[in-house]
Amino acid sequence: MNYNTIRLLVLLLIHTLSVNIYFLIDTEAYQKDIIFLISSFVILLNIKYIKIVFTREDKYIYLFAIYAVLSTCFMSAFNFGQPFIYSLLASRLLLIIVVMYISLNFLLKGINLKSLYKVAYVVSIFLVLFSFYLYFSKNLSILYIDTTYAYRLGAIRLTIAPMTLITMLLFFYFHTKQNSLSYIPFIGLISMLVVIDKTRSSLIAVILILLIFSINLKDKKNFKKLYIFFLIVVLSIIFTNFESSIFQPFINMYEHTQNEVASGSGNVNVRAMEFAYFLKFLDIPSMIFGYGMDNHAYKYLYYSKFYLSDLGIFKVFYLHGIIGLLLFIGIYYQMYKQAMKSNTPLHQTGKALVLVQIFAPTLNITYHLEGIFLFFVIYILIKQYNIRNNLNG
Repeated sequence: MNYNTIRLLVLLLIHTLSVNIYFLIDTEAYQKDIIFLISSFVILLNIKYIKIVFTREDKYIYLFAIYAVLSTCFMSAFNFGQPFIYSLLASRLLLIIVVMYISLNFLLKGINLKSLYKVAYVVSIFLVLFSFYLYFSKNLSILYIDTTYAYRLGAIRLTIAPMTLITMLLFFYFHTKQNSLSYIPFIGLISMLVVIDKTRSSLIAVILILLIFSINLKDKKNFKKLYIFFLIVVLSIIFTNFESSIFQPFINMYEHTQNEVASGSGNVNVRAMEFAYFLKFLDIPSMIFGYGMDNHAYKYLYYSKFYLSDLGIFKVFYLHGIIGLLLFIGIYYQMYKQAMKSNTPLHQTGKALVLVQIFAPTLNITYHLEGIFLFFVIYILIKQYNIRNNLNG
């Protein structure tokens, strides 16, 4: 087994843990710590090369992590009396993110991109087949929890590995010009997004992004791609309800956005109530420096049915204030800045991930392990490509 294969296996292991093994086994309590240990071990094996990762392109990642920990330690004590040690434990996600980022720089350095493409291909096909099996068989007994199971638009809704779905979908779409086989995972993933996932914010963002990258009047091939894309989306939405009217599923989708009971408590009104609920905790200092991250021992502060994760980018503002939010936006700025230097499928994927956050502000793609892992992989590969081709000037 060569070094490249080992690195690919380690990357696959970190990814698998970051998405909680698609809820196949219960690793919820330990997944962060396992990823931290794996990443730390990678760093220790490559400690003599540590200087290569501390570049100016990384400054916002490190500054955000340092500031987020400090703001949590001070502001959580100020706002609700959380002890220092509890604050450190609550903010350990930031330490894990930094350690993971440093280790990914080593794992991805000089890696065989064709091999990485193949791994992504296999992961995507598995995700599509596994998800459609669950959807049609309704056999959810193999999942250790059923929180991903709900009804929307009168059919089952499963949300499994949502950021893997979006990232891989975009990744293979931008590879279709180079390799027609990329259409297979792309069609499977976009069908999964519409039929199984049914996340409106993701779907709208993806549609807008594919439109932006597809419309090119000078290239007739793009019209064919655009036609195929719209055909898939329309047929998939119709398929979810088996409606006789072509317009009814679209009407249902709008109505469920407004109707709390029918949507499974996921409509605009609920999110507005959640926003108002969390906003009431913030005073001027908290708006500037953040409210602080709460440890599990202080969960009683919040109403159990309201979740910051529903509010996307507002979560960063709430926890870390306007200063933390600006540093967080800086991470996206660096991705976009690096991605604009070329037009390879990787660079296009990087630009698209930035647009996902803009077009779907209720999603937060880089504040949980699955999203940040995929974001880092794309960013590091782009950065390394730019260095190799002297595009970082």
